[in-house]
Amino acid sequence: MMEIFFILIKEIFKGKFQGIGIEFDILDGFITVISPVPDSPSEIVGLMSGDKIISIDGKDAYKITKNEVFEQLRGKKGTKVVVTISRIGSAKPFDVTDLNTL
Repeated sequence: MMEIFFILIKEIFKGKFQGIGIEFDILDGFITVISPVPDSPSEIVGLMSGDKIISIDGKDAYKITKNEVFEQLRGKKGTKVVVTISRIGSAKPFDVTDLNTL
């Protein structure tokens, strides 16, 4: 576990891999947006606090681990990812398709 942490830190400082720009936690088994990072791809596409990411690139994200989130929502700068969002007040989940890594 500690080895993965150091690999992630090295990648961050080398700038090879980037994320979509969210602070998140796993709540009730789902990736839950705590807040989008200002001026990040997530903020630009309109992700909001409380949004639940229920799938990533068509794969179910229920009961995903934090390490799996880092693996699936990070990539080389400009990599596109499709997330399906469940939002309070929305009748049904919706896809966000224009989401790039930083």
